[in-house]
Amino acid sequence: MRLRALTMCVMTCSLATFAMRPAEIQAEVKESTDQSYTVEQTYEVGTSSDKVWQILIQPKQWWSSSHTWSGKAENLTLDVKPGGGWDEVLPNNGFVRHMAVIFCQPNQTLRLSGALGPMQEYAVNGVLTVKLAEASGKTKMTIVYRVSGSFPGGLGKLAPVVDGVLKEQFTNLAKVAAQ
Repeated sequence: MRLRALTMCVMTCSLATFAMRPAEIQAEVKESTDQSYTVEQTYEVGTSSDKVWQILIQPKQWWSSSHTWSGKAENLTLDVKPGGGWDEVLPNNGFVRHMAVIFCQPNQTLRLSGALGPMQEYAVNGVLTVKLAEASGKTKMTIVYRVSGSFPGGLGKLAPVVDGVLKEQFTNLAKVAAQ
């Protein structure tokens, strides 16, 4: 049931994303099997890598509330330090750690480990890498999410869905950073 709801939400959100995307977005499912997938997206953002970084590490500014457990993006935090994580506050003193910070090179690379959304409760591992490269006052932002493990019906069927969700989120990030 969760997968069906996620798929419907992505289909709806993807239409809005295409209408609002920045000048250049390249997205692709690079690899997809029953046990793994890799999605890669590239954005050109018309601002410095420092500004993109400052927005990146504040997901409440760009992540969609519809893709949170609490329904409120303002409940998201990203603590970029050893042992830090991308967390969300839930009602009644609850929380969810979406991903753990495993590598940080400010203004250049952020790497997180974790299975997003409904994959979290399965035997699935994911690594999300965001790379920033500035040239001529613009920033190339590359996102790669590699996921492997066991998921009912196979992980490969999730690749286009996850690609759509990430496209929506990082398109939002690019727009916020470019303002």
